[in-house]
Amino acid sequence: MWDFSGKTALVTGAGGGMGYQVARELLEAGAGVGMIDLKDMPGSFAGCGERAAYVQGDITDHGFLESAVRGIRQRFGAIHYLVNAAGVLWFDRDLGVVDTDFDVWDRVMDINLKGPAKLAQLCIPHMIDNPASAMVHFSSIGAYRGDA
Repeated sequence: MWDFSGKTALVTGAGGGMGYQVARELLEAGAGVGMIDLKDMPGSFAGCGERAAYVQGDITDHGFLESAVRGIRQRFGAIHYLVNAAGVLWFDRDLGVVDTDFDVWDRVMDINLKGPAKLAQLCIPHMIDNPASAMVHFSSIGAYRGDA
């Protein structure tokens, strides 16, 4: 088991899936965890006390991200790790280029690429002076192969 006592992580997508699991394991390892998701906070985080901060909002809203990062930084005093796990794959709307709705395309890019990039931009100034800081950016298997 890793020991993250005294460290703070910011985890997106903490309302479910990989982001939820990463946030849960970081909390179990002693980290303070700021969590961001559009979904409601999972009930399992309610009993985590002062080491958990859940901020509900949209990662495509840069004003929200600025406020969330500022609040998490103020609450924990530092941001050591950034975990970008939020993302979407809308099977019913993600179509081939011939049939795609470019408003949907733009929304997917905003969620999957621009939101995480904006978070990196906001977190780096808080992480740069700590040589043990790190970022992890999740993607899907779609990065390796296409669909039919």
